[in-house]
Amino acid sequence: MSALDHIRHLFYKETKVDVLGLPGGLDIWLFRNTEKLLEWAVAARDNYNTQGTNADQMRTLFISMLDYLDGSPNVHLDVPGGPVYADPTASKVSLLSVGTAQQQGTDLANNPPGYLDHVPLHLNGVVKAPDATSQMRQLATRVIDSLANSAKWLKEARMYARQLALMNNNQLSQREAITMIDNLVTDVTYAYIGQLNPKTNTVVPGVLQVHYDVQQLATLIITKNLPQSI
Repeated sequence: MSALDHIRHLFYKETKVDVLGLPGGLDIWLFRNTEKLLEWAVAARDNYNTQGTNADQMRTLFISMLDYLDGSPNVHLDVPGGPVYADPTASKVSLLSVGTAQQQGTDLANNPPGYLDHVPLHLNGVVKAPDATSQMRQLATRVIDSLANSAKWLKEARMYARQLALMNNNQLSQREAITMIDNLVTDVTYAYIGQLNPKTNTVVPGVLQVHYDVQQLATLIITKNLPQSI
């Protein structure tokens, strides 16, 4: 596949996702769903109180986050028998690939890999493509590294969301719960916006910067100097 083929998957031509009723490419859904996680995490923290009166609403938010992190076909791995609260279409594809090969990845039309595995797959394709420029390869490599950081933070967020979703109302009113919620908010904030490195005063990029960087891949340089391999 050419670099252009892989770029098309990132922007609009991901046929496996289109089968699931998700028009567009991988980039926009990775961006939107990660943004939604941050919204839900902050809302859950705002709902916390020591009386536990908002515990049910909080639990719904934690399960909604797992719907997006695991994907609705796999969320039962974290919340057995639980309902799917998130958007039924947007949650069909997970952010993280979870479970065994039998549970995700073998049925690409109904349960494809998570966005944080699928997007790097095509970025690596850009890096290896014969028609990619050196600038495109450098940019794609940088985005892959950024996504690895976001995946790390979202895996931690999934751990907290799972533990919180399984707590009863009394447990969700305890101080331990708000500490976990604060950690959850921190992880999804880093995954979406990035994390400031105080030593270098630079930001370790998150999905927001990835979204902007991926768009630069669509800027193609017109030249007569084609690679000999084409």
